[in-house]
Amino acid sequence: MSPRAIETLDAVIGRVLMVGPPPAVASAADSAPAERALSFSLIFSGVRCTVQYVLLPIILPIFGYVGNLPFGIIALIDLFALCSVLYSLRRFWQIRHPRRWEFLAFALVVVGAVSLFLWYDLRQLTQ
Repeated sequence: MSPRAIETLDAVIGRVLMVGPPPAVASAADSAPAERALSFSLIFSGVRCTVQYVLLPIILPIFGYVGNLPFGIIALIDLFALCSVLYSLRRFWQIRHPRRWEFLAFALVVVGAVSLFLWYDLRQLTQ
């Protein structure tokens, strides 16, 4: 791709993410909050998976509870996970982080997977 096409695509994604014009040059201090947001998103995703696949299906039935509450909790956790990933992506784009394109690909996969899980959980709640 030509540099002009990449710049145009960068601007389009910035508009989709509702990010204002980026600074001319991002400093190392500017990237620290974005990297912390990414770390938080990844840690939260790990906790979400542990809760969703270990705690709720195994621990709650041991205590005799198997209602729709786990699906409601999981749906809220999924929504929070989506917000965390989008927040991280916006931070990377705001500071024009050099690895924002790699994170965009990763974020799209995560958003797709969590959206699928959320759809399934909401469907389970309505049945």
